[in-house]
Amino acid sequence: MPRFGGFQDLKVFQHSSCTRVEVMVLAAVKQQEASPQRCPALERYGSKLWELRCTYAAAFGIDTYVLSPKYGLIEWQRPIPPDNISFEKMASSPILEDRWMRQVRSVVKGLGIRDLEFHGSQRALSLLEKSLEGMDGEIHVPYPPGGAAQQMKWYRHIISG
Repeated sequence: MPRFGGFQDLKVFQHSSCTRVEVMVLAAVKQQEASPQRCPALERYGSKLWELRCTYAAAFGIDTYVLSPKYGLIEWQRPIPPDNISFEKMASSPILEDRWMRQVRSVVKGLGIRDLEFHGSQRALSLLEKSLEGMDGEIHVPYPPGGAAQQMKWYRHIISG
């Protein structure tokens, strides 16, 4: 797998797994669990697609982070309350988007992440790439391009073996 000089080159490896991936990043989905209580980020969201992403991530045993439209890049066990922010809504506010991108960049830089595997929507991926412009590293998206239905089909195929 070739290296590249930075995320700004849009070097996203579609349909590419990488054995040297350091972390897995799961982008939040719109559906959230009904509980008004704080709960770990991995348990906050709820949809069949989210369940498949979590099952896939658990099989790898590597550090997993949640990409939240409200909180940025957070550890999967961080307790968060429910919110009504989507990636589309967050991106429509330049102030929110800028603050979010700085938080994501700071976490990636602070953790020294260079190779990550991303699971999420095209919108979330675009925001992640924009956040990491100029940094050295690779983003791997293991499933082929497409919407939620295509992703679910891919996860089911991989998980069922």
